[in-house]
This record gives sequence, C-alpha cells and structure tokens, in this order.
Amino acid sequence: MSFFRFLFHGMAALCFSTFFICPAPAQEDATQDIEVRILERQDKKANIKASWPVTGIARIDEESESFVRNVVAEFEKDAEELAALLAQRRGEDEQSFAPSELNISYELTRPTQPVVSILWTVWSYTGGAHGQLSLVAHNYESETGYPVLLEDLFLDPERAVLEFTRISRQQLGQESSREEDAIPDDMLQAGTEPIESNFQTFILLPDGLRIHFPPYQVAPWAMGPQSVDIKVKELGMAKPNMKYWAALDR
Repeated sequence: MSFFRFLFHGMAALCFSTFFICPAPAQEDATQDIEVRILERQDKKANIKASWPVTGIARIDEESESFVRNVVAEFEKDAEELAALLAQRRGEDEQSFAPSELNISYELTRPTQPVVSILWTVWSYTGGAHGQLSLVAHNYESETGYPVLLEDLFLDPERAVLEFTRISRQQLGQESSREEDAIPDDMLQAGTEPIESNFQTFILLPDGLRIHFPPYQVAPWAMGPQSVDIKVKELGMAKPNMKYWAALDR
C-alpha cells in the first residue's frame, strides 16, 4: 500500500518504537496547558519530523499519537522500498541516494466550548518536481474526546453538503476573479461536487466552519491549498445543531 493511499483510506495498527520523542513548547494558538510531543528520525533513507499535542483528554491524545505513528510507519516503509528500488535500477548502493522527507505538523484550536479541532499538515518528498501536501482534520467533543462528525453538526447533512458546494464555488470563484489568478473552472467544479468526501477536511470556527482543500483538489499545485469560511447562519437550511457552537467560557 502506498503512503498516500494509506493516509487517505485508513491506517492499520503498525508497530513503531525507534524514534526520539521529547516535550516541546506548546503552540501559541493551542488550548491552555497543552504539551507537545516531537518525534524525529534522520538516517540515509529518510528524514522525519512530526509533532502532536497532549491535551489531557485521553481519546484525543490516543488518536493523535496513533495518527502520527501510523503515518510515519507507513512512510518509513515506502522510503525503504523506494531506496531499494532506485538502487536496483541504477546499480548503486542504497546509501548514495538523497533521503525521503516527511514532516507532520498541526494546528490545535478550541473554537467553541464543546469542540476541540485539530488540522494536520502532512508534507512529504520522495523525489520529483515538488513534494506532496495533505491536510487532515479531526474535530472532537471537549468533554468526552469523541469525534464530531458532519451528521452531529447538522440534522440534514446532505443539505449541508449542497450548501458547501454552492458557497465554496461562489467564494473561490470570486477570490480568483482576475484572469491571471483564476482557478481553472473544471478543477473547481470537480473538487466541489456535492459529495461528502470533497468536504471532509473541515474545522469549526466560533461562528461557523472552515473547509480546507489540498493542492490539486480545486486548484493547481502552484496556487497552493485553498480554504473557505462559512458562517453557521448561512447553513440554516441544513438545520445546524447549535450546541456545538456554544461560546467559550471566558
């Protein structure tokens, strides 16, 4: 299984034990009293650096660590296979090749009283013109650590997806209105088809949600990842469950 297929289609339980792990200062936008774990490895086949938060909420912490360890383990496996393949093709020793690279970072926010959101950025390079960038979002109940899914946020999730399509096309089309900056319409239309998987990378905001699109979903690599902010008041037809947008206690 390739690294990116693994990342997007589920993660097997893989063993991982050979990395250096240490605490690091918490990010400024993280919730209070958050410890950050850093995982690093450098050798002749792979350079890896990853971090994840320790929130004190058991389910969130277990899933965050598992996510990082599994992504790293699958990447390490692919890097090993790539080095061996290149050595075989070129008739050179594996150690003569530039190492593959992986970086996993995150942004942790507490947008509302009931919700903790984590946006993961997974960047890798295994050769070619440029690296690969993936975005993965997880939203959790702050009290229990259980995932918050689209069907939790909206009584009519199918209608929510239709509204995501409409608003995303409108916003992204307006933002790239100049011809030289325009997002190709065929990419925008395909990447915002009213299918839930097109909008799976979202985090909550205090007054709505932010949908993230990785490179190539709605725009070319050169234009970078795109995002759309949607206010919950724009999604009334999807019947939002407003308990998830309860204001933070200050």
